Amino acid sequence: MVSKPASLHGTHLFFLVIGQDSSPDHPTGAVMTCKTDGSELQTLVSGLGTYPDGIQVDTLTNHIYFTNMGKEPDQNDGFISRVDLDGKNSVNVIGEGEAGFTPKQCTLVRDPKDETKRTLYWCDREGMRIWRADLPPRETADSKEKLKPELLYQAAEGDEARKDQRNHCVGIAVNMKTRRIGKSEHYYNACPRILHTLY
Repeated sequence: MVSKPASLHGTHLFFLVIGQDSSPDHPTGAVMTCKTDGSELQTLVSGLGTYPDGIQVDTLTNHIYFTNMGKEPDQNDGFISRVDLDGKNSVNVIGEGEAGFTPKQCTLVRDPKDETKRTLYWCDREGMRIWRADLPPRETADSKEKLKPELLYQAAEGDEARKDQRNHCVGIAVNMKTRRIGKSEHYYNACPRILHTLY
């Protein structure tokens, strides 16, 4: 369900809501926006039926990219969606299972030598991996053609390793100057760790 388009005059925040109706078995995620002072709160996309988690705005093409963890964390059914800034033209640019088990936080990185070249990086929690995919050029940005995910890093493999939260990949940051990726791993009774991987 798409609401009325959001006004883009001034600075806006774009964020996700992981909602549930009457039980955890029925996720009702949404994409929302508001001004930085909290006014003009609007729902852009609702009733996703999955658990959205990471969000990035591509200002070059006026698109929102967001990750979806799927319906079950132990299932390889995560995917990535794209919508216009007004919530219209929703499309899954990376299909179910092609983005990992549970795509989490993501970041959009521009090439410092050519800012028209943009790459989306994201963490896959239960998949214990880091992925990336190049975004299309402005001329073909509205195409429904799927992105091509590239696996960059895998902490571990298998169901037993998946139970160890130290293997989970959750938060992500990319430093283009040092060409390193920072990722956070969360697990109970311990502090998050930040690891660095050349890419």
